[in-house]
Amino acid sequence: DLVHGANTFGHSKLSWRARVDWVHEQQQLIEAVGRNPWGNLEFWSAADDPWQFLAFCREYQQFSHHGYGYVSRLPVVLDCTCSGIQHYAALLRSSSMANMVNLLASDEPQDIYSQVLQMVLDQVRYDAAAGEEYARNWMELQPDRSLAKQVVMTLPYSAGHQAVIHFCKRWATKRSIDLHGAQTGWCYRKGAMSCCAYMASILYRITGAMIAPAKQAMTWFKRAGAMAGRAGI
Repeated sequence: DLVHGANTFGHSKLSWRARVDWVHEQQQLIEAVGRNPWGNLEFWSAADDPWQFLAFCREYQQFSHHGYGYVSRLPVVLDCTCSGIQHYAALLRSSSMANMVNLLASDEPQDIYSQVLQMVLDQVRYDAAAGEEYARNWMELQPDRSLAKQVVMTLPYSAGHQAVIHFCKRWATKRSIDLHGAQTGWCYRKGAMSCCAYMASILYRITGAMIAPAKQAMTWFKRAGAMAGRAGI
């Protein structure tokens, strides 16, 4: 419950110990919210998920009041990390993939999307320094983990290269609007799809390399499915 409370406030990227410590540090405020939400609105309304955090505060205050033996009925939400890769990691007993998607014990939560993004940015910065125009275009948009997340999430479900190109185009268009206003920037000019294909190739290659066992398993499943179809079984 303590980890859940810290998560709903917005600390889901901290280590498990740091999240528990944060709740203990804020205990007086949390219990005050549980007793009188409207008198302590400024604290709980600043949470990332204020209503879920408010529910946690009330439950925590009740636990503090009644002590051990109190029966909590608070739903605790813990999001999985890229469930497609989690399933393949478990199926294949792949410790390398399991570690990237939080299936192995770790003091700090692992973030495969940020890992992929960092490798992508290393490549794009290298290309930009070498004078690659597409790379400079992408650096203008300040790519973050949301660029990598959709690709990493969908590759275990057999998303192909073309799907990644179109995702990059949607992401670039939205980011350009957010940064510069509607219909400005390179993604609205001639050659935009080629620029998106450049980024898609990097994302597809790096992600594929990181989840290589899953890619091999997908190839096996496709072959087995095709053989079963031809045999009518």
